[in-house]
Amino acid sequence: MQTPTPSLHHPLRIGFVGCGQITEVHRDGYRLFDLPVVAGTDVSPAAREKFSAQEPQARVYEQLADLLSDPEVDVLDVSAPHRADIRRPLLEEIVRSGKPVLLQKPFAHFYVDALEYTELFEKARVPLMINQNSLFAGGVLEISDAILFHNSLGRLLSGTITHLSDFDPGTHPWYGKGPRWWLTDMAVHELAIAHHLLGVPETVFAVSGRDATQKGVEGDGYFHLILRYASGQTVLVQENGAYYGQGEHHITLEFHGEKGWAGIAPGKYGTISRRTPDTGPTHEQILTPYRWFPEAFGLAMHHFQFALKTGQKPLCSAANNLQLIAILEAAYRSAESGESVRIDSVLGGRTGQLQGPGGLSGPTDWRPPVPRKDALLLRDYSWATYTPGKI
Repeated sequence: MQTPTPSLHHPLRIGFVGCGQITEVHRDGYRLFDLPVVAGTDVSPAAREKFSAQEPQARVYEQLADLLSDPEVDVLDVSAPHRADIRRPLLEEIVRSGKPVLLQKPFAHFYVDALEYTELFEKARVPLMINQNSLFAGGVLEISDAILFHNSLGRLLSGTITHLSDFDPGTHPWYGKGPRWWLTDMAVHELAIAHHLLGVPETVFAVSGRDATQKGVEGDGYFHLILRYASGQTVLVQENGAYYGQGEHHITLEFHGEKGWAGIAPGKYGTISRRTPDTGPTHEQILTPYRWFPEAFGLAMHHFQFALKTGQKPLCSAANNLQLIAILEAAYRSAESGESVRIDSVLGGRTGQLQGPGGLSGPTDWRPPVPRKDALLLRDYSWATYTPGKI
């Protein structure tokens, strides 16, 4: 990788809209990169109380309007649930403040909602980035850099993505509930990486199903997809949240190019194998200092702040992430109809904005900084630390 970006001078001060459990990971990530949290609000008194205890230096507001009017809040981390009945009125109030927003993924469960949010922020000219944190995990960072900016694999030909997990959210009040679940909430991570490297497919073919024994899952529990691209590439995707085989939570991505092969275990390592006529294949495993939890969460905000300070559009901007939601929408339509679905039938009038890999849509001069080793974190992330031989 290239030289890391140093710590931001005078980083923007962060206010949380929603202080639930996942924000502990966000805030740990921010600690690693010296990104200050100065305020938070939540509709739950218990969540506000816990946030206050964990962040004694921050102000806590009962009302969103009070946080939005706080002059010391420069940028918002919006981590409220992504149900449209909650997210839509929240974003409508937030956008009027003019404060830039990092919005927790998934952008939306349905394309029509993501399009509405995109146009809302575009009309107001307020920056909106989706916290698609998988793109900032170790392995993904290094391999993306090698493929997109160093042509290490040459032209990409095909890819395979596998995510196997047993995930039943049980009695959680909204996680896993509703007609759409595994593809929008979980597989979105891996599909974001495919979009990052290859852009938008021309067609999507998908089949889906669910395991009725998972009582906490109301929608899809697994998906199989074929993504076909106009330039000839094909990506085969297996996403299974009802997997009862041996082994732990398992995510792997492989991409084959004219010059070689790359594999990614997000947050753990990347591997590149190159083919040369003279020496034969060479293999390089790239260990990374950037775990998925919590480093990738901090790097997403660091990247957003870098883009804001340099006047550039970030990766995973609303318009960019809208393309990812179009892929998800096409998959659900295909699974329902039994036929391939063209992405342009989902995107409609926004097809003119398709401009190759999503990873080329953001700043090319941002590099992940080195995380602090002495940061006091709220959680134990030893489970996320990779050591050779663990996988």
